[in-house]
Amino acid sequence: MAEPPASRERRREAPLRAEPAPVDPAPVDRRPPSIDTGGVEAPSAGDDVSTGAEVVQAGERRSARVESLRAVAALGVLVSHAWLYAGGFGADRSDTWLHRAVTGGGLGVQLFFALSGYLIYRPFARRDFGGGRPIDLRNYARNRAVRILPLYWVAVAVLLVFTEDGGSLSQWWRFTLFAEGFSTATAQTVNPPIWSVVVELHFYLLLPLLAWGIAAVSRQRRNVAIGILLALAVPSVVFRRLDPDPTVIWQYSLPATFFGFVPGMVLALLETAWSERPPRWLRGRLAAADGWLVVAAGVWALITWDFDLAVPLTAVASFLTVGAVVLRLRDGPLVRLLDLRPLALVGVASYSLYIWHVPIIEALNGRSVISGSFPRLLVPSLVASLAVAAISYAVIERPALRLRRGWAGTSSGGGRRRVRTGVDEAGGFRRIWRGEWTTDHRLLIPIVAIGFLVRARTVMATRFLVLGNDPTDYDRLGRLVADGEVFGPALLSPSGGPTAFRPPLYPMFLGAVYWLTGDSILAARLLQALLGAATVVLVWLVARRLFDRRVALVAAAMAAVYPPLTLATVSVMSESILIPLMLGSVLATLCARDGGPSAGRWSALAGLCAGLGMLARPNSAVLVLPLLLLVVAWRQSGSDRRRAIRRGALLLAALVVTVLPWEIRNLVVMDSLVPISTIDGFNVAGVYNDQAATAAFPNRYQFRPPNGVPELAPLFADESLDEVGLGAELRREGFEFLADHPTAPIQAEFWNSVRMLELPGLDLSATVASQSGYGRQTAAVAMVSFWLLSLLALASLALPMTRRAPVALWLAPALLWAGTALFLGDARLRAPIDVFLLLAGAVTVTGAFDALRRRVESRAARTRTGLAS
Repeated sequence: MAEPPASRERRREAPLRAEPAPVDPAPVDRRPPSIDTGGVEAPSAGDDVSTGAEVVQAGERRSARVESLRAVAALGVLVSHAWLYAGGFGADRSDTWLHRAVTGGGLGVQLFFALSGYLIYRPFARRDFGGGRPIDLRNYARNRAVRILPLYWVAVAVLLVFTEDGGSLSQWWRFTLFAEGFSTATAQTVNPPIWSVVVELHFYLLLPLLAWGIAAVSRQRRNVAIGILLALAVPSVVFRRLDPDPTVIWQYSLPATFFGFVPGMVLALLETAWSERPPRWLRGRLAAADGWLVVAAGVWALITWDFDLAVPLTAVASFLTVGAVVLRLRDGPLVRLLDLRPLALVGVASYSLYIWHVPIIEALNGRSVISGSFPRLLVPSLVASLAVAAISYAVIERPALRLRRGWAGTSSGGGRRRVRTGVDEAGGFRRIWRGEWTTDHRLLIPIVAIGFLVRARTVMATRFLVLGNDPTDYDRLGRLVADGEVFGPALLSPSGGPTAFRPPLYPMFLGAVYWLTGDSILAARLLQALLGAATVVLVWLVARRLFDRRVALVAAAMAAVYPPLTLATVSVMSESILIPLMLGSVLATLCARDGGPSAGRWSALAGLCAGLGMLARPNSAVLVLPLLLLVVAWRQSGSDRRRAIRRGALLLAALVVTVLPWEIRNLVVMDSLVPISTIDGFNVAGVYNDQAATAAFPNRYQFRPPNGVPELAPLFADESLDEVGLGAELRREGFEFLADHPTAPIQAEFWNSVRMLELPGLDLSATVASQSGYGRQTAAVAMVSFWLLSLLALASLALPMTRRAPVALWLAPALLWAGTALFLGDARLRAPIDVFLLLAGAVTVTGAFDALRRRVESRAARTRTGLAS
């Protein structure tokens, strides 16, 4: 517990910036004995901890009054933080009793500790002192893990990525392993309130051993057990009062805050005794819940009058407040206020509210219109925090909590729950929205989240990167589009004029983002990180269609962290949008080839994605042939030939309709029919010239800008040439070279393949990476990871599962490679091909795991046979 700063010296961190999180314990309402409540004893009918209304959390009934207490505590902490931030944590925040009362809202954090002490210890108390059932410690650990870990890890990852420029390695491992509180470099940083999640976790780990020790020493006598708990609270109070250095570490540790859990643990013991036979003195006014709340309010007021009394009086106040709700006392109007459903619903999401409210307050407090004003900071902070908490609960907490059903024992029908692992293609999104998650969905969600965070972390760690040639040009075009100037004048042709040098889709994508965000390249790259996460999902869907669910999950996991794919999807290059479009076209084609009533729509979608891909990278046109072969595969699909041909026609029609508007624009603006881009002449002349042909290894037949080639440079000074004319002249020069050197395409294909395989070594790979703004170390990691993936992909050729996939599928990367290596050859251009290598590599990984499992099982079987004989 953190004391307000009024009566203490100012410390390195304002104490009330971080209060213990309202971590949710096991369900507290009535439940049938057949349902496991997390490895702890389920209360039998009539053993509910409080009367009054109920509220549902992730399908489990809970006491509305308990959840309302959480809401009151969480809102008190939020109001306190808004008050302190608005005043810059100045001394005037505690100069009057009213000011101290607002500041003291953060002291409600003791309710969180007391509630955790009561609800988590209660099953142990019932087991040891009330004749309760044994506790399954495995389920206890799993329930605590799914309750506290997902949101904590998501919050840490998001805040490190977006508020710490990606975070350092020290921050990542310390916060991920709950060790941030053990170092002055990380304690009370990033998001100060999450220190209490660490304290809660330590309490969870300690509790089973502590409960066993209390039962053993007390010999299962309740009064002795209560005495032991009170005795254990004394050194915690003394330790907290002594406040040893370094304060930032010890003040926020379990030894200094354990006394906050003791009131709840004592209440758990009292509840087991009083539920059997209430004490004689608990009659009349002493048995009125409202009376307990009134006395508790007086103690809280006394604490805010003098914060030096906070330790240990907050424990007394928490005991009275929580006791009024969980003990069998007589109802009154005050305690019935906690039955209010809106308040209880806030309590259901109080963990999320607690985790996110400080970052929101900090973000809003930096705005000039809000800074320094408590009301102007409180209102938007409260609204935003409640909205974010609701979303966080629905997206992170509730799906994690629903995992408990998988080990809850039996379903309501008395049988084992059936775990669904498959994906229902029709209506799958509706089921996901309703919370009907399959096992695959639950496994995929963290994989996709990791994929996004890896990419977002890369973006934030390189937010100030220096753009190379192509990224700089894309950035320039994006800004022109955002300003309404379309693509501006041509830069390469000496006469200027309109341009179609760059394919249009990626500049238009950048332009739309820049128009919305005020030319923010950071926003564009973060949006590309989201597209990268979508790419992980698409890899999973394609692999499921081609192979099986295990290969799909392995492929998705590999795609989430594969360095070259990560770098490609967050670079200011067109690969970031080409890759998801390419996968979308492949997936739609695979869905269409299965026939069915939606085959036509899938075919049209495949054509749309393929056309958009061509508008991003024209050389992706080579994918049209394998897509057509896939969609017109009537033997595999069982459809007749006429329907198969109709699907192919729909794909081509959708592709033409997608590309046609840009072709019409080129015809009108450029006065010539341009096949998407004029860059083809530039590429042909840049590879097929004497300088490239005679260059030494590893630069033989490597593309070089034609304006730097001596025999081609005069063309760029000819003012009679516009961009179309310049492209035609360059194309003519390249074709003349090819006529004189007929083996040049073979040589170019070979040498560019060598470079795409990164065989020349790190120097060349680092040079290529620098063009996208990345360093030598990043290039080394990407190079080695590609080599490892290539070995896995080659090994997959020996596996039947790979050979059973449609041949046309593997034709796609082969054509992409051949079409790319004719003109260009570097690691960046290999990114769309790497996606197919990931699919093949996942087959190898899954096959290796299966072989290892069979070997282990065979050895175990031989061992059992030997023992039996």
